[in-house]
Amino acid sequence: TEKAAGELKTRLRTALELSTDAAMVVDARSLAFLDANEAACAMLGMSLAEVRARGPATMRRRDGTGAGDFHALYAQLIERSPQALTHEYDFLAEDGRVIPVAATRQALNLDGRWLIFITWRDISAQLSAQPLVQQFKDAFDQTPDATNIIDVQTLGYVYVNEPFLRLVGLPRERVMSGGPLSMPRDLVVVDGLQAFLQSVVASHPHAQVRENTVTLPDGRQASFESHHQAIHSGGRWLVRSTRVDVTRRKQQQRHLARITAA
Repeated sequence: TEKAAGELKTRLRTALELSTDAAMVVDARSLAFLDANEAACAMLGMSLAEVRARGPATMRRRDGTGAGDFHALYAQLIERSPQALTHEYDFLAEDGRVIPVAATRQALNLDGRWLIFITWRDISAQLSAQPLVQQFKDAFDQTPDATNIIDVQTLGYVYVNEPFLRLVGLPRERVMSGGPLSMPRDLVVVDGLQAFLQSVVASHPHAQVRENTVTLPDGRQASFESHHQAIHSGGRWLVRSTRVDVTRRKQQQRHLARITAA
């Protein structure tokens, strides 16, 4: 009915507006775009009306994906619903831009109608930082200290090493997708993160050093000395953070203080 269609449209619009990434909704059967948020229109280089007049099969991609491929993909998503699938590819915008994106798709059944909710995340910054990350990767992986690199503009992780993953007690996929803002507050600077990163950039080439006591995933208390240094690469600012476990040193200092005070 007309009322049901209006309610569906409102629900879709609410879902799109809640997304911080470019987001679109596709009808799984007709392959028509039903709606898109402002970020999606900007990425596509189209107005909302132009987007609605198109469909995913008309979008240009370097891999040449066609309508048949989308029908097969959407059938797979429907079979796996509510599980989402994410993969990366180069999207060709209407204005000629080549945009590397991480696309996440999820099939949703709304009132008996299968829709595909799609989000696109521009990963240009992440890819532009990869040469620098690769340069330091071996050194990062060999150090026993927890190390990560954050993109100052996107507030996302560009790289984290194995000691950092052990420190936060989370798998790499969750850390990379969630970013610093999803990490435990006493392990990673969360409140005022952007201001803190900007202050590290302002201190370049000098590092900022902080000390804090954190609760590890196993419940133990540990003291860390964190070194934060800005790096300029590919026109973007990154911040490398290294956490050195100084728990034993702090214990020795407290023990010495007790002896001297006796």
